[in-house]
Amino acid sequence: MQVDARRQLEIPAGQRVAALVSGGLDSAVLVASLAARGPVVPIYVSCGLAWEQAERAAVGELQRLFSKEQVLPVVEFSMPLADLYGDHWSVHGRGVPDAGTDDAAVEMLGRNAVLAIKPLLWCAREGISCLAIATLAGNPFADASLSFFRTLAGVVSTSAGAEVALVAPFRSVTKSALVQSADGRVLAASMSCLAPSWDAEGWWHCGACNKCAERQRGFFEAGVADPTRYRSQADAPC
Repeated sequence: MQVDARRQLEIPAGQRVAALVSGGLDSAVLVASLAARGPVVPIYVSCGLAWEQAERAAVGELQRLFSKEQVLPVVEFSMPLADLYGDHWSVHGRGVPDAGTDDAAVEMLGRNAVLAIKPLLWCAREGISCLAIATLAGNPFADASLSFFRTLAGVVSTSAGAEVALVAPFRSVTKSALVQSADGRVLAASMSCLAPSWDAEGWWHCGACNKCAERQRGFFEAGVADPTRYRSQADAPC
């Protein structure tokens, strides 16, 4: 199955669109899908979290797969969260949720609001009517709902005096379907890990955290060979 984000959003080919990008698998496939038929502005929001150096490297790898006309230069914003999150595992990187934890363990206060507010304002200012986010089917968090997206975008549109939408073209797509739809080079370039590490060979996924388990399960259920480099390999997903 080919996942066509522009068709889902009814965005004409050739129209410029923005997308939140973290370097993770979901947002990497989102950028690739949007870039297939028009220019994409990737937007990265730095919050001072433990894994961001690895994410930036993944965004750079993703950019190199496309022409400069397809994927435009990254727009980066800063939204530091240490003052709000305090001694949270996402800030210092210790005690990250492991492969056995459920979704609630990785919930982060106001995550999508923090990621979207500056990019939405930027889009309104720059005349870009659509900001895409890579939320998938089954996301249980309140800030992944259509009502949240519409409300936040409505508030920003009112404050900026320009209409801008926050859209999630993959809301009905599962992780395994997304993996099946994607170019292998895009999948290999992505980084979805709460505790990545670096050595002379580059960045590695830890293989033991909640996000690594989710990633492994997506490849397993898709029946697609996982190109990811893991420091440790958990039991086969089921």
